Amino acid sequence: MMDKARLFEERMNQRETERQALKEKKNESDNNESMVERVRYFSEILSLKRGEIEHSLNAASEMNKPELPEHFNKISNELQQLNRLLSDSSLFLPFYNIRKAQEQVQDLQQRSIMLEEQLLPKQKFGFKSRKMKSLLKNDIIPCKIEDLVDSVPKKLFSMQLYNDNSCGFADKEDEELIMKENELAGTDVVLTNLKRCRVKLMGAPSTLHMTNLTHCEILVGPVSTSVFLDKCVDCTMVFACQQVRIHNTLRCSFYVHVTSRAIIEETKEVQFAPYNWHYPGLDEHFIKAGLDRDVNHWHAVDDFNWLALDVPSPNWSILEEPDRVVDWH
Repeated sequence: MMDKARLFEERMNQRETERQALKEKKNESDNNESMVERVRYFSEILSLKRGEIEHSLNAASEMNKPELPEHFNKISNELQQLNRLLSDSSLFLPFYNIRKAQEQVQDLQQRSIMLEEQLLPKQKFGFKSRKMKSLLKNDIIPCKIEDLVDSVPKKLFSMQLYNDNSCGFADKEDEELIMKENELAGTDVVLTNLKRCRVKLMGAPSTLHMTNLTHCEILVGPVSTSVFLDKCVDCTMVFACQQVRIHNTLRCSFYVHVTSRAIIEETKEVQFAPYNWHYPGLDEHFIKAGLDRDVNHWHAVDDFNWLALDVPSPNWSILEEPDRVVDWH
């Protein structure tokens, strides 16, 4: 009787193991099908939106000049929506699809800029507001940053930064630079041309743009949208955001909380670790920024200069725990 009972139990256990294996296989198949479906849906939407923008670009040549400003403004908004679609989809899209979609959107952006300059030449930009002049005088300025990210054309990017909602620091050396919540809420922060500076931004800015930073330590609260970097060397940076794009950067360490995949290009010898800065009010700032504390893809990095899918990129690595900074005071 004991042998029969044991045999019966073994058969039941084997059946349960087989049932679980079939269930896991079905779940994996469902997940793969879901991924394929999402990629297919993205491709369809991208194709549809591209067709609409191309139609608008072709129609511009036949329009009267007074109608063109509003027409190109509409095209600009459509391109921004297309960039947001690509950014939001980057978490599940394969690398090849991201790259091809980025090239297609870039082509549309460049065509739009060239056509607008041809049909509607603009006067050179000038600072008219007293507030902007005051910002410039005090080196807390909205700065022009060229060649920063693939997904944002030079012209649109520089125009975006020249606005009354920008703040930051420029042309500083060997200084500790601090901005707090009341200065940062909903702003576009620009840090440029800093050497051996320690920057602390304790708040929830809208975006963060950093260029030409050398031997700096940058500590930032939750950024509600994107962080862009260009030409940074030997820096340590701590920030939280929806997306981060890093260009032309060398020997930097990043402690990040990012809800999508980080992107690097023309970048070498960089390391990544999870966000670990703490200051009073941080939890509230995460809520204001709309960032999910439970979603952090700090170790998911796409290198646009490394096309081999089966071999890890040599340009970035995980910062090992014994080498991480744990006390930022």
